[in-house]
Amino acid sequence: MMPDKAVSKLINFNERQSLVSVVKSFFMGREKQVKYRGMLSQSRRNLIGVTQGTIMGPLLWNVFVDNLKPCVPHIKYADDKTLYCSINQQDVI
Repeated sequence: MMPDKAVSKLINFNERQSLVSVVKSFFMGREKQVKYRGMLSQSRRNLIGVTQGTIMGPLLWNVFVDNLKPCVPHIKYADDKTLYCSINQQDVI
């Protein structure tokens, strides 16, 4: 998820400025590291996405995918999206 996109969608939804400020703050200064076999990687800025396991994650995902047009059938989950296609039995080889 792109932080700027999520914030601009909230503004377009006419959400309260206090919520927009909280979301902006949530994305600011996020860093990530990986620990593998006792070794810790260098810290890097997290420029996209929402940290897994956060309370804000599902809310922001729903904001992000809210206006997707159903050009194909789809199912939206809290932090995933599944596209699917129905076929007829006679189309299966």
